[in-house]
Amino acid sequence: MPECMVIMTRRPLEGQVFSVLEEQVQNIASIAQSGNTPIARGLVTVTVGNQVPEGIDVTTNLIFKSYPEYDDFQAGLMDNEAYIKRFDAIASKCQFVSIDLCEIIRPSEGRPEGFNAKYIVRNVFTAKPGKRSELIDVLVEQRESLTPGSPKANILKPLSSWDQIRSARTFDSYQALAESLNQIESPANRSGWGRVVDLTDQMTRTISKIQYTM
Repeated sequence: MPECMVIMTRRPLEGQVFSVLEEQVQNIASIAQSGNTPIARGLVTVTVGNQVPEGIDVTTNLIFKSYPEYDDFQAGLMDNEAYIKRFDAIASKCQFVSIDLCEIIRPSEGRPEGFNAKYIVRNVFTAKPGKRSELIDVLVEQRESLTPGSPKANILKPLSSWDQIRSARTFDSYQALAESLNQIESPANRSGWGRVVDLTDQMTRTISKIQYTM
């Protein structure tokens, strides 16, 4: 049974970024500390780099070992008045809140010993009509040739979309992040990256700082 990831994105109102960030970290930390959670892994991040006019997001990733575990977890939250009040309080400080459920096609893996993830680069690919499965195959191949020293990128298939694919990779420094992006666009990788481009209608990239992990 495949693992799944919930991606919750909050776009704070002006002047509320760090308030939303702090409250969301506290919210997830309280769930983690309860000692009775099916969440396998999770993190909370804040945007530090993206294209204009995109804003700053506070994003939470939660990984579950199976869909049934997430189903039970979500049902429990819906019956938890304290959680609902916290959720609404944070949401009141945001322009919007979005939640996406994704199947994990490939997990982030190959974490070097002593690696300390500080940043995460999130990519969203919109495949050409009918080409999502083919694009997933190419991205799986591509991740094997990326620069060493950082975990391999995950590859996610959103259940809410026919054509989107998400992929993210963590780094321990801006230097490592920049080297990886340069390698993707290098002449040596031109053929492989060209296959990705040929199958894609749109690509977006954001860089975020990891503020909390569980």
